[in-house]
Amino acid sequence: MEPLLYLAKSALLLVIFFGIYHFLLRRDTHFTAHRWFLTGGIVASLTVPFIALTRIVYKEVIPLSETTSETIIPTQTIATVIESNASIPWTTVVLGIYLAGVTFFLLRLVWRLTIVLRMVTQQPSVRKSAYRYVQVTEPIRPFSFFHYIVYNPTQHPEVELQMILQHERAHARQWHSLDVVFAHLLIAIQWCNPFAWWYKKDMEENLEFLADHTTAQDVPSKKDYQLALLRISSPEATPVLTTPFYQSFIKKRIIMLNKEHSKKSNLWKMSWVLPLIAVFLWSFNVKEEVVYQPTQKTSTTYPNTNIPSEAVTGTIVSEPLATPPMVASTSTTSTEVTSETEDPIETGLSEERDNSNNLSLDNQRSVTSTPVLAKERYLITKNTTDAELDDIKADIKKTHNIDLSYEVQRNSQGEIYSLRIQHRGNGNNGNFHVNDDEGISDFYFLIDDEGRSSFWSEGMEERTQELALRAQERAKRLEERMVEREERMKRRFDERKEERLALMEERRGNRLTEKREELAERREELAERREELALRRAELNERRSRTNRSFGLHDNENVFFESNGDSDAVVITKDMSDAQLEELKRSLKARDVVFSYKRVKRNERNEITSLKIELKKGDRAKTVTTIDSDDGNPIETVFIAM
Repeated sequence: MEPLLYLAKSALLLVIFFGIYHFLLRRDTHFTAHRWFLTGGIVASLTVPFIALTRIVYKEVIPLSETTSETIIPTQTIATVIESNASIPWTTVVLGIYLAGVTFFLLRLVWRLTIVLRMVTQQPSVRKSAYRYVQVTEPIRPFSFFHYIVYNPTQHPEVELQMILQHERAHARQWHSLDVVFAHLLIAIQWCNPFAWWYKKDMEENLEFLADHTTAQDVPSKKDYQLALLRISSPEATPVLTTPFYQSFIKKRIIMLNKEHSKKSNLWKMSWVLPLIAVFLWSFNVKEEVVYQPTQKTSTTYPNTNIPSEAVTGTIVSEPLATPPMVASTSTTSTEVTSETEDPIETGLSEERDNSNNLSLDNQRSVTSTPVLAKERYLITKNTTDAELDDIKADIKKTHNIDLSYEVQRNSQGEIYSLRIQHRGNGNNGNFHVNDDEGISDFYFLIDDEGRSSFWSEGMEERTQELALRAQERAKRLEERMVEREERMKRRFDERKEERLALMEERRGNRLTEKREELAERREELAERREELALRRAELNERRSRTNRSFGLHDNENVFFESNGDSDAVVITKDMSDAQLEELKRSLKARDVVFSYKRVKRNERNEITSLKIELKKGDRAKTVTTIDSDDGNPIETVFIAM
């Protein structure tokens, strides 16, 4: 990849990361995630431009002819000579300026690192835990560099100094100095990109936000820490490549300290970078490989030329090719010589072989996708000398303004066994590579009337049918695999459908069984409750019958007493009225019993629900009884012994 092209792609990727951070993420409080996002942007801008995608384009090849006859210039192998122009190209000037800037910024980075290292290593330091504290006497703002913390203890009160040191320990503990050095390396590489400088500023701001957020959780008072930020806003200088306590964006730091924590769902905004990187790769990092397919038969001869008819004899495959599988493949065309006046120019593309007769076009197109007429033909064989190649190169440059360069390797007999040609001009750029351990086969460098260039050789004709058959076989195998895959997927779908149906039936049966068991349990529970209610009714009836037998009406006033030999008892029921209670009171008084009641409450059926009774007989202690029921239910029959 050309250096300037790489630099442009790297700068564009950095702009993508900068834009997403600046417009979508900068106002959130996910400082740690932002740190890794910004660092990842630098790594991506330096590495992603090297990632290349391949796109295969299939085109049809049509045999061509020419009405004019030109003298073929015999040529031989080509040496690795890149043409040197009299004038220096502008790209070389721009590249030189860029490299000079890179050298300057790298030297400046090394010098600044040297200054900081001298400051932290030549001063006496005290090691506490994982940090080294360097106390200086110069008026300098506190700063940290990796595990070194430099400060002047006489410039700050003790409380502020402890908060400052806590802030610098947060920088050192989280290795923020690595990010700062990394940002300066980015400036050295992309010093001519203004977004790189803004990117470095955003990285440093985020590191301060992250350290402030960590420190605010550890200091006793968040308010005092913010006041310390304002009081320490001083003009003292600090070395570059450090993380000083005071920064010029104090207002931003205080705002971010008091800002509510952003929702975790806001982190999804970072994913915007993925589709943008995909668009970048598809737009700028796609190599197009053209695969040519023959479509018809043709026949031609070569009049007034030295091209032997045997060199181009062959047959074009007339059957259309099936769609080939999505793999890198190439094809060439074959022609049969019979015409009287026209010259065919056959074009082909790359085919890679091992060590025998390797013929390829690398990365860029070496042929045009439309028919062209050959105006000039330059024959190159394994015995072509370097002088002949230089003559051809000069002639092509002079006649057609096409720049030609080449790389050549020869065996012990001086024969060419490896040759790579690069040509550029007239809007047609390309590479051509041929390789054969026994010496390359003859081929032609062709130029049409419009100045477009291409290549042709006999080997291309023979390989056309072979590659076409291979493409057909691959397409057939692919079709068979697709049919097999569809059948396999259909079988899996049917099997899974049957399994789901069986599972649904099983679950439905289990649910019905569970419901039946639940209903049976509820029936048993209801039966038990009925039996319990029946027993309670029987017991109540029995008690009522006993009450009716044991208690009688006295003086026909419905006042109940129970006589049990030595003692009597007062009986109070839910249905007693206030008049009956008063009658009971008078009756008990006649027996020398003091009876009183209060707080009588009744429900809507006039049944007693709450009652307080006081009872005293003779010299005995007073008996106080409170009777209450729940939820408005009537009281049960009460027996009070006297």
